[in-house]
Amino acid sequence: MEYLPKAFLIPIDENESYVRCLEFLNNLYPRKDHLTLILNYIEPSLAPVYKGTPATSSMREKKKDLLHERKGQTRWILDNAREKLIELGFSEELVQEHVQEKQVSFAHHSCRLADMKKVDAVVVSQSITSALEGFLKGNPTPEFLHHCLVSPIWFVEGKPQVERAVVCVGAENAALRAVDHAGFMLAETNVAVDLVHVTPKVSRLQHFSLDSKDWEKFLPNREAKTFVKESVRILTNGGIASERIRIVLLPGKKIADEVLAYARSQKAGIIVLGHSRPGGTWGFLKSSVTERILHSMRDLSVWVNQ
Repeated sequence: MEYLPKAFLIPIDENESYVRCLEFLNNLYPRKDHLTLILNYIEPSLAPVYKGTPATSSMREKKKDLLHERKGQTRWILDNAREKLIELGFSEELVQEHVQEKQVSFAHHSCRLADMKKVDAVVVSQSITSALEGFLKGNPTPEFLHHCLVSPIWFVEGKPQVERAVVCVGAENAALRAVDHAGFMLAETNVAVDLVHVTPKVSRLQHFSLDSKDWEKFLPNREAKTFVKESVRILTNGGIASERIRIVLLPGKKIADEVLAYARSQKAGIIVLGHSRPGGTWGFLKSSVTERILHSMRDLSVWVNQ
């Protein structure tokens, strides 16, 4: 088994909501000596009155005290996160830290750093921005999808199982990018991979091993068939053994609901999506598959590639 280096950016906060992310990575990767983790902490900015050089000596002293207090709080948060990683068996030498004062949104900072560091994924708790981005009500999804256009995002909620991953295959390039990402990140694990295509052309759930060509009879759409075949090629070329892969045809039209129900029935803790940004809008459509799955996820890690 070849263990290729992988790098993750983990936004952390004082509320320790990031701990679920650490536990998920720990469960997914029993061997950790090739994993680099970048702990990203965004310090709260000082009040506007303390920007620049304060006008009076008392204000300068106050600013000095505030900076000292903030530095101590930052150090405590980073040391606490580092300690948790070491307890889980991660290599201290491969843990990096990045600290900066908040200037733009929390997600914007994280995604910009992820792009600079060329990480393989940003791993974020669904609730990590609750303290820093109050208007999002604990849901960082819109901001992360808006800014993380290059780096894949792994949203983590609860305690996902790591025995099976559901990789959604649709007739779009974003889906193939998601498959490629899943292949690279899962090749060294024992996770079983279900390539799932939702179609109204089947009347019941159908599972197929890679040895079978019967699935092609149930999928008359040539484009969809091409994308499924290409997904299989990507995974097998990426080092995932054929016995770990299944082709799954799900009946229905409500893709998000069908995928969520299937993941629950199979005890799959990972869902992998290719997300295409809606044109001409800052957020994403309420009817989008991505939004629906992220809104309803429970004990799941949802990997979003754009």
